[in-house]
Amino acid sequence: MRIHYLSEAVIGSASAEPVVTLRNCEAFARQGHDVTLHVYRGDLTDDEVFSYYGIEQLFALRRHEIDPAYRDRARISQQVGLRSIPRRVRRLVRERGTVAREVRRAEPDLVYVRNILAMAWVDRDQPFIFEAHQPPPPARAWLDRRVLRRSSLVRVVTISEALRRIYLDLYPWLDGRVIVAHDAADDPLEGAPTVPQQSVEGRPLRVGYVGSLSPGRGGEIIAGVAPLLPDVEFHVIG
Repeated sequence: MRIHYLSEAVIGSASAEPVVTLRNCEAFARQGHDVTLHVYRGDLTDDEVFSYYGIEQLFALRRHEIDPAYRDRARISQQVGLRSIPRRVRRLVRERGTVAREVRRAEPDLVYVRNILAMAWVDRDQPFIFEAHQPPPPARAWLDRRVLRRSSLVRVVTISEALRRIYLDLYPWLDGRVIVAHDAADDPLEGAPTVPQQSVEGRPLRVGYVGSLSPGRGGEIIAGVAPLLPDVEFHVIG
């Protein structure tokens, strides 16, 4: 199957999306599919992308130009003035439209979508799967509604059961077409030498957390639990 994967990731950025996107495409390619990934150009060269992320080069990579302000959040925050909004919107639409034109020309068997704005310009009869990592932002809800009403939608993939319920509450016509596929990762210790288990006798039990400290991501749970477990030592990295 020929799959075109539409991502909003900027290659080389500090976000998790490039890692998840590249790993997904690697997994699809290992299953025998012909995969083309559409992402946005960051600071890495084409030759550096696969080695930087430790990805096997099994799929085609199409890197599109993007407004430099979107490469990092600091530069975005500097452009919040009202007069800059029309220019930013025009650039955003033009960038996503470029991706959509390439997909229309390629006529793939399936489009796997994380860039729903680009999908809005792809032909309505193009089969696609949409993967959601968060509820649709209010400013984009009208666009999501139009795209997700297409009869060519094969599935919506959510990364949690709670998000699945949110999408079904918002878009009840998706009932029966939403599946949950949690994020995953390769085992970093696969093939590594066995590490002897260390005894915890004589010191507190140590619990580690590595991840986002944004609200709703679990940090507040640790903050609430830690005072109740004085004999446990929590290490939080985020």
